[in-house]
Parts: sequence; C-alpha cells; structure tokens
Amino acid sequence: MADTALKFDEIKALIQSLEHPSCSVKDDLPKMDKIERIKYWLNFAADRQVYEVKRPRLSLYAASHGFAKDDQAQKAYYKDMVAALLSGEHAINEVINLANADLRLYDLNMDEPTADLREGAAMDDDALLNSMAYGMMTIEPENDLISASAIGAGSEALGRVICANYIDGIESKLEVHFEELSLDNCFSILKEKSGYEINALFGAIIAARLAHIPMILEGYAAIAAGLILQQLNKDVVWHCAIALPSDVSAQSDMRAYLEAHDWLVLDDPRPYKYEQASALNGGMHIAALRQMLILDHYYGAKAA
Repeated sequence: MADTALKFDEIKALIQSLEHPSCSVKDDLPKMDKIERIKYWLNFAADRQVYEVKRPRLSLYAASHGFAKDDQAQKAYYKDMVAALLSGEHAINEVINLANADLRLYDLNMDEPTADLREGAAMDDDALLNSMAYGMMTIEPENDLISASAIGAGSEALGRVICANYIDGIESKLEVHFEELSLDNCFSILKEKSGYEINALFGAIIAARLAHIPMILEGYAAIAAGLILQQLNKDVVWHCAIALPSDVSAQSDMRAYLEAHDWLVLDDPRPYKYEQASALNGGMHIAALRQMLILDHYYGAKAA
C-alpha cells in the first residue's frame, strides 16, 4: 500500500508541474475567429505548426458501473455495440474509415463492473491507480490527434452527474457530489465516486499533454474527466477541445460554462443534426478537422 501511495504522489506532482508556456495568449482568444482558435489549439498542443493531421485515432474506453448492474437493456446494448465494433460492422467503423483514422477499443473489465458507489467506494486504491496507469499507456506518440470517449453501462450517467456538479442545466437521476475537489483529496474522491473509464481518461489526458498530442473529449464521461483535471490544474487540459454530447444544443448552459472557462468547444459536425451513438461525434470531428486544415492550407497559400 505504501508503494501505491508513492505512485499517487508521483501523479499529483506531475499534475502540479504542468503549466502553460504562453499564458498571455489566453487574453487574445476571445478576439480570434473559430478557425484561428482551432489552429492555436492544435499548434499549442502539438508544440509545432500543424498543417495536416496524418495519424488520428478514436479511442474508446469501455467500462461498466455497479449502480447499473441490473440494467439489462444497457448491458445488452453495449455488449452488442462492442461486438459490432470488433467485427467492423458498427457505424463508428464506417465513420472512422471515412476519416482515414485509427480506432482503438480499450476494455477496462467491462464485464466486471465497479462496486455500487451508492453503497460504498466504487473501487480500491489499486484499481484506481491501475485504471489511471492503463489510460496513460494507451497514448502512443505516433498519433497526432486523439478523440477520446467512453462507453458502457452507467458510463454516461456517471459522466452526466459529475458534469452537473459544475454546469447548470444537466439533469441526472444519480446523485454524486464533487465539492471542493483538490489535489489533496482527489484520489480519495475518485476512489469513492468514479469509474474505471473516467480514471483511464484522466490518465490519458495527462499522457497526451506530455506527448504534445491534441485531444478531443467527446461525451459526458470524457468531459467529466477533463473537468476534474481542470479543477486540479487548469493548464493540464490546454491541449483538449470539447465535442459536446449529441443531446446538447449550441446555446446550452454547458457550452456557455465551458467557453467561460477557456475550453475550445468545437462546432457540431453532424450532418442534418442526426443523433447517434456515443463516439460518432468524435470520428466526425476528426474528419472535419482534417478537412479544415486542408482548406486552410490551400486557401492560405493562395492568399499569400
């Protein structure tokens, strides 16, 4: 247990150490148009001038929760979804193929849910640390853009209620409180009230920051992981942009909160506002960003 505590201290020190190298630029963000903000985000995150995205990836973190263990409909839905993804027959596979991107599904014991957080701690120290470490190991330096999302029974519900701790207007049947989150208490709170996939996303966000990889957080669980990290050190998530969940409108309290707290919120890429399963937004954003860079480079060169 002492070894685990030391590793938690290392993660804490890592979070504390990360800072934005050019904080003065933040003052200029409101003056930028949408394309300028996206280019600034990509260039800062990658620590270089980004003219194209060559090796994008959609990363899906799959886990389930004890409070949803009796929801047979959800369990069957995600079991069928994973089977379709693995066989290449899901709509997500098609969108990723069109985006010419890589798709990775990371299974965090999806068939073995966390403990029911309504009755006690969701997991122990080792499970918390292992899920964070696993998330960090999923980041590979050859990728130059990652869209991250989560699937699984209870994943969206937990993501929603964590987001609701910070953002008005998000309805949730679950009650989970994250008041006064700090580096001193965050690991004990996550052990009590989080999930394997949220902690894996927590680790993946940190690792992507260290590897200079721009990251899109898509869906409630991924956004929740980003919000938790922002409470601990806002400069840890400067490489992240937000793809709003499909049930959120452009005029929502969620978008207003995120933009007021310096998040880049990407415009909806869905054709005809079509609602779809988790993670499809992320794939569509990869395709949209690749096209934006192609057009910007072409017309920018023409203008020059």
